[in-house]
Amino acid sequence: MELQQAKVPVEIVAAITAAIAAVIDQPVGSFAITNIQPAAQPALVPTSAWAKAGLIQSHLSRTQFGNRSR
Repeated sequence: MELQQAKVPVEIVAAITAAIAAVIDQPVGSFAITNIQPAAQPALVPTSAWAKAGLIQSHLSRTQFGNRSR
């Protein structure tokens, strides 16, 4: 069996692995990432100032209180 070299930088793989480990609350060695594919569409960018403010407020409240949300 021949393994293909990943075309994704190792830093990206490490960040994705750490994020998944945090979300599922499992140690990094307990699972394996076998495939990474880009999203079909880019994430939506908020266009209004109110939408941006809401995202910033949500982010700051999560970091301040340590909340996890999906």
